[in-house]
Amino acid sequence: MAYFLGQRLAELVMFGPIVLLVVWLATRRLRRKPSQQNHWEHAVRTCAANPAFHLGQIVEVLSSDAEQGEHARIAWHDTGVEQEIWFGDAWPLEGVWVVVSGANGDGAAERNPQVFYVSEVHDIIVL
Repeated sequence: MAYFLGQRLAELVMFGPIVLLVVWLATRRLRRKPSQQNHWEHAVRTCAANPAFHLGQIVEVLSSDAEQGEHARIAWHDTGVEQEIWFGDAWPLEGVWVVVSGANGDGAAERNPQVFYVSEVHDIIVL
């Protein structure tokens, strides 16, 4: 009986930390969700309160270049409308949410007035 208990105790000492690590890693994402939810809610409130900020989700990356930036399609949170968007110095991935400022056509003669040109990326949110 003592041998059996000693063997079980040795197994517990060997495998216990591994089990605890696996449980901790598996629940880490669940523990992170409230802060991500707060982050999301803050972005929605900020964009609703200030028309200079726009919140949207990257639907598709159309082209990406290290020197010229990224051309993508975005679905705007407030309207659900999809539009082409140009990031001059950012490369967000498909599926992420971005808080940006900028303008359609950006006022330059050679720019397409149907494309939203980003002047600044304020936040990238991964949900």
